[in-house]
Amino acid sequence: MCWTRQAELVDGLVELLVGLIHKINARAERKVEKELIGELTAVKGKRGIFSKMVNAAIEHPDERADRAAGGAAPPGDLCAGRGPVA
Repeated sequence: MCWTRQAELVDGLVELLVGLIHKINARAERKVEKELIGELTAVKGKRGIFSKMVNAAIEHPDERADRAAGGAAPPGDLCAGRGPVA
């Protein structure tokens, strides 16, 4: 009886832990998405830049996105102040 109750308690605690981890993960994902959307709204002429980047990616599928896009966006707009891309 004691082992059964102990197993039930451990199972309950594990379920609580898994639920907590999922909740933390969901919050982190929402925060990252919110930050990324905020960065998108700060770029002037983003539709034109986006269409140029998509066209460049289609024309040069084997190149990195920033190199394939070439001059699609002014320097710094692609990295939103994170410094140059290596």
